Amino acid sequence: MKIRKLRKKTSTLLMTCFSRRPMRVHFQKEIYKVILLGLVVFLVSTVPALAEKGGDYKQRKNISLTALAVHQFNSDLDKGGDVRVNRYFFQFEWNKRISNKVYAGVVAQYNLHDYSFSESASLWENKIFEKVHSLGLGIKFMYAIDKDWKIFIVPIVEFSGESEAKLNDSLIYGGIAATAYRVSPDLSIGAGVGIFSRLEELSVFPMIVIDWKITEKLKLSNPFRGGPSGPAGLELSYSLNKNWEVGIGGAYRSFRFRLNDEGTASNGIFQDRSVPAWGRLSWDSGSKVKIDFNAGAFIAGKMKIEDPDGNEITEDDYNTAPFVALTVSVHF
Repeated sequence: MKIRKLRKKTSTLLMTCFSRRPMRVHFQKEIYKVILLGLVVFLVSTVPALAEKGGDYKQRKNISLTALAVHQFNSDLDKGGDVRVNRYFFQFEWNKRISNKVYAGVVAQYNLHDYSFSESASLWENKIFEKVHSLGLGIKFMYAIDKDWKIFIVPIVEFSGESEAKLNDSLIYGGIAATAYRVSPDLSIGAGVGIFSRLEELSVFPMIVIDWKITEKLKLSNPFRGGPSGPAGLELSYSLNKNWEVGIGGAYRSFRFRLNDEGTASNGIFQDRSVPAWGRLSWDSGSKVKIDFNAGAFIAGKMKIEDPDGNEITEDDYNTAPFVALTVSVHF
């Protein structure tokens, strides 16, 4: 009965959020309600089912909190002016082994992108904005076909837009499907695909899944979880000792945000894409806390503004932009 009431409440809220009627809602407040209700429904629906299993397998739980801050230094725009960006990412992750073959988890994430354009920038002339937000929820499923083959499915929904953007026009949704094969105890390799509807754009990208312990200290792996902003990337890391590690890597990232109804690009779309390359130094306590320091550059950067239907209004390239980043992860 409790589950039925929660589902009914969630359905009513989603219908309100996604109605095509013109709405001016506070972006962050309404999204928080959707995400929190989604988490509650998932947990309440899953836990009783797990309890009925009677403990005939070993259950493993994992909760992690991650905070990331990125400062992108000033970079010149080709059409004049410059831009710098501060980005903040906050993530909650909950994982659980449901059976000997099934593994599930929930990922909730909030991102804030704070752009600062000089007044001479052409993008600034079309749209004066500073802060854009995204809030997403992903449900992870992993199924072990046998001891070597695994299948991963991750449906994702994300709200991405400027403050006071129309919520029902700011929805990004899709998912990732991948498979991986354990070649040996030191090597797992696979492939997948991500498909997302991203604000008047269909984005399809391939993914390489790899976890290769080349030597006792050297490893090649995916540094990110693939999502609406791009695939997982690749990183080569080296363990200095039990607590310290260094690495170098690269990825592709493309962010899209719905704009609000102010300015000449009313209800339009802003896109920022680039290829980040970095070096990393990490400290791991060995139990609960991990701290990463990254320094690198965003290469081949391009920003553009589109009208509400996804037709380009203006675009501008920006020069290679150095960045520094600090990540703190806590596991329970």
